[in-house]
Amino acid sequence: MNLFKSNNLKSFSDEELMKLVCKQNNKAFEEIYKRYNNKIQFFFFRILNKDREKAKDFTHDLFIRIIEKSTLFNNSHKFSTWVYTIALNICKNELRKEKTANKYNEQISIEELVSNNKNLLEDIDLPFYKKQLYIALEELDESKRIAFILRYQEELSVKEIADILDCPEGTVKSRIFYAIEMLSKKLTTFKNNVIYEHTK
Repeated sequence: MNLFKSNNLKSFSDEELMKLVCKQNNKAFEEIYKRYNNKIQFFFFRILNKDREKAKDFTHDLFIRIIEKSTLFNNSHKFSTWVYTIALNICKNELRKEKTANKYNEQISIEELVSNNKNLLEDIDLPFYKKQLYIALEELDESKRIAFILRYQEELSVKEIADILDCPEGTVKSRIFYAIEMLSKKLTTFKNNVIYEHTK
């Protein structure tokens, strides 16, 4: 009986799957791909100026790196931290080449940002709010925007973000705090309607 059938692999953790990927198990890689393809592609899309083609190309490149560098993955660490670190480095290199480090145009889903907000008024003008939020996000500096995206869009913990950005957890909390503070000042019309939980 094959213990590594696709159906069985669905119950494996990312880290367990990577152990099999290191042994060139194609089914394990396919499962990793299914779990992260859309997430990573959307991450690239938001960071790289809404360029769909680049997002697809870089996602493809990233998964090739996962195959080629699988033995470098430390199974005592979380796979999600490792893969987002690689993705972020790819973004930084691309932005450095194009000299567009200050021209991010992240697309944050309003529905996701306010999904845990019980105080959101039913009659809030979401299209207008979304437009204003995009404008406000563009005015944040790179470090705060990335921390904000990783926390609220990718839903990573402060510790995971600290590992990805290679900085203390306190620095991550500070960046998120100031990002939220700046956004709330620019979105004063909605400040009582949108609540961010940023201390987890």
